[in-house]
Amino acid sequence: MSTQYDPLVRDYGYLRGYDYPIVIPDGTTVRDKNFSQEAPGTEAIIQGSGLVFEFCNLTNVLVNPAWTLVATNTMQVRVDGDDVYRVYPDGHEELISGGPQ
Repeated sequence: MSTQYDPLVRDYGYLRGYDYPIVIPDGTTVRDKNFSQEAPGTEAIIQGSGLVFEFCNLTNVLVNPAWTLVATNTMQVRVDGDDVYRVYPDGHEELISGGPQ
């Protein structure tokens, strides 16, 4: 199953598996939307071509290199209890929050 993109919906964050991918039409400019997901590398958005994301949150979303990103967060993170790790493309992780107090 999938979800059709609706420009009036601001928050697509933390979708359940049967809700994504979100289908965004070719050539769409997406502005001020939250698509953040729980797990790094989630294929939450599918599209044809020419997508532009402006001022969006794509945390843990698998980003297509053909997209144009303007002031958009694309960080990949993993949460383990109180610890938050940044996940890099090569798979290594860096603790960015939490850890020993």
